[in-house]
Amino acid sequence: MSGGDIHPDGIPIGTGLQYWQTQFLSFHCLNRDCGRWVDMGLRRAVRLAGDPAVRVRAFGRRLRCAGCGHRGAHPMLSADCRSEHAREREGLLKVCLEE
Repeated sequence: MSGGDIHPDGIPIGTGLQYWQTQFLSFHCLNRDCGRWVDMGLRRAVRLAGDPAVRVRAFGRRLRCAGCGHRGAHPMLSADCRSEHAREREGLLKVCLEE
């Protein structure tokens, strides 16, 4: 798949659901005066979107910032970069456990 094959609204939100233990979405408020960041687990994002086929950027446009009330957020896929041993020792990130 080349960059030209990707839909303008990104991938469906449920595409990476099998990686829910190590990946999550980070949303950045589009209001330049706010700049708030919020992390959201993949399972929670799919539940709030209502459908795993909803595209990530389209979902971000629907969100409203709890800090300033602005509608719209820029999504980024984030990952737990700790080693497998560290995840076993310390457990999964709290954000990944959200439902």
